[in-house]
Amino acid sequence: MPPQTDTQREVFSPLAGLLAVLLPGLGYLAHGERQRALLVGGGILGLIFFGVLVGGINVVDRANDGWWFLLQGANGPIAFLLDYLHRGVFPTPGAGHFSSTPAATPSLAKVNEVGTLSVALAGLLNAIAILDCLFHPVRDRREERAP
Repeated sequence: MPPQTDTQREVFSPLAGLLAVLLPGLGYLAHGERQRALLVGGGILGLIFFGVLVGGINVVDRANDGWWFLLQGANGPIAFLLDYLHRGVFPTPGAGHFSSTPAATPSLAKVNEVGTLSVALAGLLNAIAILDCLFHPVRDRREERAP
């Protein structure tokens, strides 16, 4: 039996890692993996959408939920945009905001926790996807075709 050759090698790709930080799934598009980009990006964005849908815009709160925001911040600019919308555009009543902007109704109890956890899980999954895009295994297709 002939010895097996390793047909995979890891490539360090900082551009794909940066794209994965900017938008979930975009790093896989940089590697040319469209199906994986749709599945990973859709799953992560779906978790974020679900969390905001269930718990409201105040599930992403950098000022009051700092430890949770460490996990949620791995979603990239989306988390910071949601925090900006929560703080500036749709502030929660009773959070020390005195402005004429429309206020968001705060979510209560377990509903807020489910939404916060969902966005935090999306951040953890995106962190894994970012690392996978940074150090991406690439198969050498020439060796696979050899008899």
